[in-house]
Amino acid sequence: MRTQTDDPVAARKASITRVMDVPAKYLFLAHSRPEYLKRWFGPVGWPVTHCECDFRVGGAWRMIMTGPDGAEGPPFGGIYHEIVPYARIVYDDAFEDGKGGGMNLKHGGKILFTTTFDESGGRTTVTTVIRFASAAMKAEYLGIGMLEGLASGFDQLEGVARDLSRQA
Repeated sequence: MRTQTDDPVAARKASITRVMDVPAKYLFLAHSRPEYLKRWFGPVGWPVTHCECDFRVGGAWRMIMTGPDGAEGPPFGGIYHEIVPYARIVYDDAFEDGKGGGMNLKHGGKILFTTTFDESGGRTTVTTVIRFASAAMKAEYLGIGMLEGLASGFDQLEGVARDLSRQA
C-alpha cells in the first residue's frame, strides 16, 4: 500500500489559474464570508446550501452542497492554515463522513488548497494549487471533474467580486 510520502509532490498536485478583471481585495473578500462563498463556491448546479466560515488562521470552515436532484451531498470542510490579506489563502479540505472516496477524515485524506491573488493594473491572476494526499487521490478527483468544477466556481467568483467592487 502506498502512503502519501511514497508519491512525489509533483504527482500529487494540480492547479487552475484565471485572470479576472477585478482588484484582488474583492476576490479575497469573496473568500472570507459565508454569504459570499455561498454565491460562488462549487460548480453551477451544485449550490452551497449550508456554509460556516471562521475566516482566521486556525479557524474552521464547513459546507454542504445540494445537487441538481435536490439531494444534499456529504458535508465537507477544513481548517485555514494561512491567510495573507489580498494575497494568499491556504486551507485543507475533506469530507466528514467517509463518503468522499479517498478524500475523507476517516482515512486522513485531506486536500491542501493554496489560492493566490496577484494584482496588476486592476486585473488579478487567481491561482489555486491543489495538493492531494496521494497520486491515486489526484487521479480519482480529476477523473470525476474536479478541475471543471473549480473552473465553474471561478466563473461565479468573478461575478461576485465584481458585485462587491460596485458596492464599495
